[in-house]
Amino acid sequence: MAHAQKLKPLYIMDYLLKNSDEQHPVSMKQIISYLESLGIPPNAKASTAT
Repeated sequence: MAHAQKLKPLYIMDYLLKNSDEQHPVSMKQIISYLESLGIPPNAKASTAT
């Protein structure tokens, strides 16, 4: 999963480019949901939590 964490900024950038613009902002909740749909925890601590 460490590999996915390193690529997370690229996934977020891709999501923002495809789903937002000046008239259509996206929320942090939407970004987190998108990351979770890809199987990527929203933060690094989530992947190490027990």
